[in-house]
Amino acid sequence: LSLFPSFSLPQFIEHASCVPTIFCRTGFLPAMDKVGRVCHVFFTPTHAMLLHNLLGATAAGPDGGGPQCVAQFAKDLLFREYNVSSRNGNQIAFSVEVALLHRALRSVLAVHAQPPAAGDAPGAPAIQVKLVNKLPAGSRTATPFLTFETKGARAAVVQDVPISRPLSRSDIERLQAALD
Repeated sequence: LSLFPSFSLPQFIEHASCVPTIFCRTGFLPAMDKVGRVCHVFFTPTHAMLLHNLLGATAAGPDGGGPQCVAQFAKDLLFREYNVSSRNGNQIAFSVEVALLHRALRSVLAVHAQPPAAGDAPGAPAIQVKLVNKLPAGSRTATPFLTFETKGARAAVVQDVPISRPLSRSDIERLQAALD
């Protein structure tokens, strides 16, 4: 299963079921949005991170001005199931608008707060998180999205958050060096 088939480095996250309340209910994402409207999301085999201004100016990310911000979470804190695979040492990074990420998470949390639908398996994942390529209406080129899916008793929701193309190997190495 390759979710970025048109890119030279196939990368994906699969089987991720997320409990993102830490981002929305603690005021974390609104605070990060005040630091800068765009951040990098960086997935490694053991951690998920939100990073602001670690790379400086790049075509795919923040402009490099202002304070740096690093939020690192152990995978077990956010995900019940988690698998990251890439040709970049199983590391995937991309940029995203913080406000769009926050809005999508609030939406899926509202539906997730509903009681489970009749017939749902008791151990079903609460919120699915996937990296996907989709062909937007009227476009001839696929666009990458971070997709959140959940189901409640009265509604199901799929939220697609547009993201940048995955960062190059050299940009991921620069992110890692900045973190070290």
